[in-house]
Amino acid sequence: MDSSSPNESRGAGGAIAVDDVLDVPAAAALLKVGKTALYAAAAAGKVPHRRVGRQIRFSRAALMRWLSSCSDEESARGGP
Repeated sequence: MDSSSPNESRGAGGAIAVDDVLDVPAAAALLKVGKTALYAAAAAGKVPHRRVGRQIRFSRAALMRWLSSCSDEESARGGP
C-alpha cells in the first residue's frame, strides 16, 4: 500500500507529478478566485508560487498547506 497522501502524486524516485504543478488558470479554479486576484496575491507574496521565466507556477500541495495554515490562523484569532 502506498503511504503518500491522495493529493501528492509521486512518480519514480519521488518526483512530483506534472498534475501537481498548476498554471494560473488551474490554481485560480482550485482556489475559486479570479485570475487577476491570484496574480495580485502572487505579486504581493501572499500565496506560495514560483516564477519560471515570465510565467507563474503553483504547487497543488503547497497551496493546500497554505490554505490550511490560513484556516489555522483564523481559528486562533477567533475568526470564521
